[in-house]
Amino acid sequence: MNPAPQVDPLAFPDDRAAARAGKSVTLILALIWPVLAIAVWNDVRQTGQTAGQSDFDAVRSTVDPNTAPWWELTILPGIGETKARDIVAYRNSLFEKPDGKVRKVFESALDLDKIPGIGPKTVARIYPELHFITAENP
Repeated sequence: MNPAPQVDPLAFPDDRAAARAGKSVTLILALIWPVLAIAVWNDVRQTGQTAGQSDFDAVRSTVDPNTAPWWELTILPGIGETKARDIVAYRNSLFEKPDGKVRKVFESALDLDKIPGIGPKTVARIYPELHFITAENP
């Protein structure tokens, strides 16, 4: 006695059914693809931004050296881990006044020139990536 052949429950009963299913999937994709492409194109055209860009990305690309941890400072051009840690160490050494009041160490990008290893060229390179939170500009 030969055992009954195993039947795959996911297999199509015949080739015609498989062909119809394949054509259906192709038709659905052919109808959906242009609609998605038009939607994305309209969004890019209206906002001027691609899907990966947002206002958050633009805000996130600037750094406040008065509050940023060292690893965040490393996104600045020409600032590696050593210089970033030097910025934080300098900031922490001057951040608190003797009377216990906290003050900002860096009022502008030019203040970073006081840190060894950061000169005018580095300051000029990182200036566009910096922001300084003030009472008028929270």
